Amino acid sequence: MSDAFKRLAGPVVLTTSAATVYTVPNVTGKQAVMREIRVCNEGALAATFTLSLGVDGAGTRLYYHLSIPAAGSLETTGQTVLEANEVIQAYS
Repeated sequence: MSDAFKRLAGPVVLTTSAATVYTVPNVTGKQAVMREIRVCNEGALAATFTLSLGVDGAGTRLYYHLSIPAAGSLETTGQTVLEANEVIQAYS
């Protein structure tokens, strides 16, 4: 079986409350691999960014109040495996 690469989520405008930006389909044995994260701050002031695997809370955060400079961006790469029905939540 070959890998099918696709964008998991976005572009999305984040709010100040944690919101689900992606849910892995709830299919037995289904997985998704998050390979890249891109965040862009189009504002004139620095902004913070939080990203969680699962419902947002202590112990689920990959990034917590990470500062993104005005007109700046963040790009990271890696391989994070998500299981069926697992969610990614984010807020700014």
